[in-house]
Amino acid sequence: MGRHVVAKGARNVRQKPAPAFDWYDVDAEEVPNPVLPDSQRIARRQRWTRRYVKASVILCPVITLVALASVTKTHGATAQSTIASPARTVATIAVDQWLAERPSPLPGASILSFDGQSSIVATKTPKSAPPTWRGELETFTLVTHPDSANPTTWTVGVEVAVDRSGGAVAISGPSFSPVLPTSSGQWDQGSPWPGLTATSSVSGAIQTVINDWLAAYTSGDDAALHLAIGDPDGAHRYVALTGVKSASDTVVAAAPIGKASADEMVVQVQLDIVWDGEHQPTDTYGATPGPTGPATTLDLLVAHASSAAPVVVAWGPPGSGPTLRPYQNAIGG
Repeated sequence: MGRHVVAKGARNVRQKPAPAFDWYDVDAEEVPNPVLPDSQRIARRQRWTRRYVKASVILCPVITLVALASVTKTHGATAQSTIASPARTVATIAVDQWLAERPSPLPGASILSFDGQSSIVATKTPKSAPPTWRGELETFTLVTHPDSANPTTWTVGVEVAVDRSGGAVAISGPSFSPVLPTSSGQWDQGSPWPGLTATSSVSGAIQTVINDWLAAYTSGDDAALHLAIGDPDGAHRYVALTGVKSASDTVVAAAPIGKASADEMVVQVQLDIVWDGEHQPTDTYGATPGPTGPATTLDLLVAHASSAAPVVVAWGPPGSGPTLRPYQNAIGG
């Protein structure tokens, strides 16, 4: 049998396996894991997040108060602009009291409008003390005989003193001066439509279709108005006036418009409309004289004007005639 020979001086030592790593060993060396995020970066981010939250909590009420103050200030400025100033109020009262005096300074006059206010510049002298009040001139427009054919207008001014606390008092009687009339006399503008030469009459056929249109327009029957206009679109609807007792028309002006091939004419008419419940005036013999109601003016667009079968196809306020388009008064469709 062979013998196991051990070299001289060598030891017969049996190697032990390396012990397993103990995760619960408090003395174990900590090694950073490259897979996990940097803890210092996370800490910094958390600090900034906390600061942002604190700032938001502190600043949010402040920002809200500033916004409310801004809205309140704007609303207050708007409200103040609609309220008459103390100076205007005392000036208006002064003018009313002045007009009520007897004998009247301007018989039959009344305030037509308030035209504004202007500051009166303080006079400065080398040794004068600063004024304790400021002066304002409040200006009004008055009208006399507004119901007449030739009303007269006047400019009236009142000086008002306003002190530092906002109080106001009229310190002068009103002054007045006449306002030049808008025109120096009667003048002929030629046509109610700039650029068009108008006549004051229309053919018998056009007068007949205007009368027919007015009868349908004031009949209260929408279908009758649609038929009188001749609109071929059945989806369109026209609204006729209801509650009209009587109506008549008077041609004021007429002029062809557009190209000759269009064969269109614009006609301005005055309508005399009396509503149900209104009483028609009569003369001493019991007859109804002339027009019986306030004149209402309209522009009409007449198609096929030179033919034997003209038709009113649109209407609008006075002056709108050249811009009218066929069937523009339709609803729906």
